Amino acid sequence: MTGHRPICFMGDFPGVNKKIARDIIADEIINKGSIRIKVFGGSMSPTIRANSKIKIINSKQVKVGSIICYKTRSWFLIHRITGMNNKTGLITVEGDSKDSVVHKINKSDIIGVVEENMYNKIMHVVSKVERSLNIRP
Repeated sequence: MTGHRPICFMGDFPGVNKKIARDIIADEIINKGSIRIKVFGGSMSPTIRANSKIKIINSKQVKVGSIICYKTRSWFLIHRITGMNNKTGLITVEGDSKDSVVHKINKSDIIGVVEENMYNKIMHVVSKVERSLNIRP
């Protein structure tokens, strides 16, 4: 996309309230169809590691196993859907790390879906480097 910044992170919004920054990012996903962001934190490790760059696409088509971006009271998080309750409408999400916390969200909290090809490519490169260096996460 011409004129579209490829990576978005909190530093792009100096002096701006996190909630306002979150809304700017959500609007960008809705209006442009996607946004690429730099991930902070390790709750999705080893699938998506801190400082990885991912693409979030404008989609509400989700299922158990989808990695989504959803809004919280003041920011947004990237987690995997681990359960969906059709009766209550609540979606259970949590990170892939061992220390991740389970959250219950509404479908309306979903901002977008992490493009699967993007995180599969990241994992392929990471695994290849780890194997060549004999490193385990």
